[in-house]
Amino acid sequence: MLAFSAVKEVESLLKQGFSQREIASIAEVSRGSVGRIAKNLKTCNFKNGKVVSLPIKCPTCRCLVYPPCIACHTRKYIANKRKIEENGSS
Repeated sequence: MLAFSAVKEVESLLKQGFSQREIASIAEVSRGSVGRIAKNLKTCNFKNGKVVSLPIKCPTCRCLVYPPCIACHTRKYIANKRKIEENGSS
């Protein structure tokens, strides 16, 4: 596991535009570690330069989403709307 300072150094170098191979050499970490950090930066939800949330696996639909899961919310809304329509037409 990498030290927090190493991760921050890699993130800084990525933002400066260095290649992943160059970063691995400079920070003395594996290219795989640099790749995972780069992938994590791409999947983070940023607001004003700060990480708001990371995607999580929704416990209901098992999709990788930023909370709250809009897909699950929409499915519940449509199901409730159908129930109301069915009860109203009976």
